Amino acid sequence: IPTAVCESCALGKMKHSNIPGKGSHNYARLEAISGDTQGPFRVVSSEGTTKNVKFIDANTKYAKLFGVKESTAENTAELFKIFLTRLERRTGNKCKYFKCDDGGEFKGAFHDYLESIGIQK
Repeated sequence: IPTAVCESCALGKMKHSNIPGKGSHNYARLEAISGDTQGPFRVVSSEGTTKNVKFIDANTKYAKLFGVKESTAENTAELFKIFLTRLERRTGNKCKYFKCDDGGEFKGAFHDYLESIGIQK
């Protein structure tokens, strides 16, 4: 009966320490915000909206969901201004990074707004 263990077999059975996931980062409060849209939904809300725009702080996971009829870059930029202004006033921190899927609602006027206030996309 052979007793030698090949190196690959030994490595495969070894335990390893936790390795941070790809792209993991410890952001400060409000340093990084992510955004996404959802919909259209089959059911119309009482306000007449069929889509949602969502913004999430990467540190605290605080999220704000806005109902919208159209998810255009202009609408999304206006909603982001509201979200960002509220959080900056509450925390005293500034946003540095914005993460998104680069859909049409995060281009054009939205991208221009981010550039104008120095947020990296």
